[in-house]
Amino acid sequence: MATTTRIRPDMTAPATASRLKTRLRGGQQIAVDTSASSFIEGYRRVGVYMATGTGKTLVALHVVQETAP
Repeated sequence: MATTTRIRPDMTAPATASRLKTRLRGGQQIAVDTSASSFIEGYRRVGVYMATGTGKTLVALHVVQETAP
């Protein structure tokens, strides 16, 4: 049986501003929120389907930033 490690952000730490300079658009923010919460819930893989040129790499960078310990 496989086990998963859950990464939870420290809820006692004050919120800090994003270190990434590029702001997310509406659909990108939804993708980041959904993906990050899935990883926090314990999912090991998450699929993000977006059209060409809509910022998948930027979404991935934000997800990593939000879920990193």
